[in-house]
Amino acid sequence: MNGPQHKQQRQLILPPFHKKAVAGYHDLTVELAQEVIGQWKPGRRDVYADMRAVTLRIASAVLFGHEASDAYRIGHLLEVWARRNFSGPVWFFPVNIPGTPYHRLLKHAELVEQEILRLVEKRRRDPSDRTDVLSILIQARDDENRGMTDMELVGQATILFGASFETTASTLTWTVFLLAQHPGIMRELMDELDRVLGGDAPTREQLPQLSFLDRVIKESMRILPPVPFTIRAADEDQIPMGSLMLSHGARVICSHFLTHHLPDIYPEPELFRPDRWREIDPTQYEYLPFSAGPRACVGAMFAIQVLKISLAIILQKFRFAIVPDAQIDRVVRITMNPRYGMPVVLHENDRRYESSQVRGQIHEMVKLPG
Repeated sequence: MNGPQHKQQRQLILPPFHKKAVAGYHDLTVELAQEVIGQWKPGRRDVYADMRAVTLRIASAVLFGHEASDAYRIGHLLEVWARRNFSGPVWFFPVNIPGTPYHRLLKHAELVEQEILRLVEKRRRDPSDRTDVLSILIQARDDENRGMTDMELVGQATILFGASFETTASTLTWTVFLLAQHPGIMRELMDELDRVLGGDAPTREQLPQLSFLDRVIKESMRILPPVPFTIRAADEDQIPMGSLMLSHGARVICSHFLTHHLPDIYPEPELFRPDRWREIDPTQYEYLPFSAGPRACVGAMFAIQVLKISLAIILQKFRFAIVPDAQIDRVVRITMNPRYGMPVVLHENDRRYESSQVRGQIHEMVKLPG
């Protein structure tokens, strides 16, 4: 989608992600995060799977409605679709023959489409004063009083779900890993959480006071960006790029990961140092966790709110210890996730923070203490 159509669609999807609208999701996010996290028990766990459960619950409710019985079901269907869509067999053997992974993906996509269309039809019949994103999009109109078609709603709901669910789960997982491996930073963060929250979930008024948590999240998304690259296509012919001349349709990969590790912008880029953000102020094209320009993520403010609320609740309640000698590798599809999950031992928060020796590709991306 390009040009006027992209501009029109973006105009329609912005309202549910304005500052006031995002603040309105705060209490629901706290409630759902506490509901899911409250079921965790100490012991060995895959914290990546746990974080996916948290963000799945929140994204489903905010996008499709907390009170709707089918919201979580649609969210789960979309989660399965996303997982299958980025699996190796689908990419390397995209043949629509019964029994193939690609055929199963297409059949599952039809089911997702039917479920979202059914919910859209239900909301159109009963346009109550709802605040979930889908309901707002159904009512949205552009400057010429045009709304979205049903199929545009299906497409936007799918994209928004993927953006709000998968990337947030990845960021939560990598942030917990980095904090577990940097006990001094974890203690400093707990000092702030104790001082501002005193064991409670953050209120809307308290979130802006968590400035060190802000820096921790910024630094986590710099050193291990959940979306490590963007692909763009030239929409004109003969576009100069350095010593190259791009023809129409040429695709360019922009690496957020490499940009975030440029030493001229970020001294000692392989170090996890949240307080570097007291001293630096990169441009929007030097710090790209949510991309930049006319295609920047519309849900950035919402994502940061979910990250801050979830981490504040989780870290006050639990201490994470990475399983010793764990293999921490990356897998990059659209997002960058831990290939084998993130094995941890979960403890009640006794403040006995210690790092663990780990193996794998993580050492190519982050210089860990010790």
